[in-house]
Amino acid sequence: MTSSDEYRRRAGECLLFTHYVTSERSKHLLVEMARGWYDLAERAEQQKLAANAAEPRVDKPDKT
Repeated sequence: MTSSDEYRRRAGECLLFTHYVTSERSKHLLVEMARGWYDLAERAEQQKLAANAAEPRVDKPDKT
């Protein structure tokens, strides 16, 4: 599991917990926490894409 997958899982858990709390403030805080986890997931994916783009490409020789 990648870090972005883990962050999305945690965001989902925060949203799931909103069904079990009664306080509107607690629900709001859980939604904000979920947004934070989703933001982290997006950042992790962007960093991974940037790192992959920065790696030098090694072409395989043709077998002709």
